[in-house]
Amino acid sequence: MKKRVFLVLSAVAFSIAAFFYHQYDSPQQVSTDSNSSSQSQPADPLPADWVKVHQSSAELINDSEIIVRGHVTASSPELRHDVVFTMQTIEITQFYGISTIGKKVMHSLDKENPTIELLQTGGVFDSIATAPFAEAALLAENKEYIFFLHSTEEGHYLPSGSFQGIAEIKNQSLRFSKESAPIFPELENQSVTALLDTISGLPEVSSTFQFNFQHESPVEFLAHLD
Repeated sequence: MKKRVFLVLSAVAFSIAAFFYHQYDSPQQVSTDSNSSSQSQPADPLPADWVKVHQSSAELINDSEIIVRGHVTASSPELRHDVVFTMQTIEITQFYGISTIGKKVMHSLDKENPTIELLQTGGVFDSIATAPFAEAALLAENKEYIFFLHSTEEGHYLPSGSFQGIAEIKNQSLRFSKESAPIFPELENQSVTALLDTISGLPEVSSTFQFNFQHESPVEFLAHLD
């Protein structure tokens, strides 16, 4: 019960931060990528998954549009109403699953350089700093992750279950946050080489997911969408 209450409170905190992000639609932006430029972004309705807390591995998977492996290539802090968010550019190196909706989203990717943008709370913009949530540290550029994601109308992605949809790869195994690890026993410490079999073997996973892309490069995978 205490774990459930903690997760709900964490999700509520995420929803408050997300509220500020979506209510103020002219962010100032600074990018660590020299090729990026500042730009305004339209307001986007708050996705339901932002505040949803998953209670099983199957829930996490079923509520994700894509499951991918990747790493950060650029970070762009944004300021909205004194709250700093960081837009992370993720280079996709491997696909583990994709839903019917995810297939449609993938059509927009550059087949030669497939990247997506992932929004996180926290960062530093000029002299203003917002601390990331303890359950969701900002991604590091020198690390690899497995992402369970859903898209927004604005075009970027959010982790499924607020902070639950990110697992760092350590010693070729998945490591979720300490708050999420007990909820996903089938996935925590799972070898990335066996992840496909583990996910597809869960009986509650929706049949709308496909899991036959693990050994294909992003270019080969995206070619199937044409």
